Amino acid sequence: MSETKTLADKLKAAPSVTDSSGKTVLLTDANGDLSKTTIVAFADKLVSHLLEGEDLNDIMDASFCTYFASTSNTCLNKPNGVSAFYLRVFRNSGNGRIQILTDYNGVEYQRVFSYIWQPWKRMLTESDLTQILNRLTALENK
Repeated sequence: MSETKTLADKLKAAPSVTDSSGKTVLLTDANGDLSKTTIVAFADKLVSHLLEGEDLNDIMDASFCTYFASTSNTCLNKPNGVSAFYLRVFRNSGNGRIQILTDYNGVEYQRVFSYIWQPWKRMLTESDLTQILNRLTALENK
């Protein structure tokens, strides 16, 4: 009879390290496979920075950082109409970057840096797609 391991059992058995701040970090591969340890992350690098009036064009750090801003922020170069937000930065090539910003309503915006920052693009939500489909259906029924 084979024994079925729960996720909790697998996590307890997973390889881990303790970082310089004393936090324990599990080691997995990019797919979360606990049996293939290929990525090492350090919890003391997982930090979140409060933005108050920074220029988002200057935020290029694609390490283990996240950024957030409250409704009273005066940050420059954020999408029009956005107040409070959460920002992630990813490296997509040598000097290239991708910024993904999520506003307090859960709407995501994305832009790419390749020598210059491209304009923000609002990502479609399920609600957006439903509205588009409803409009197309209404046009077909005319």
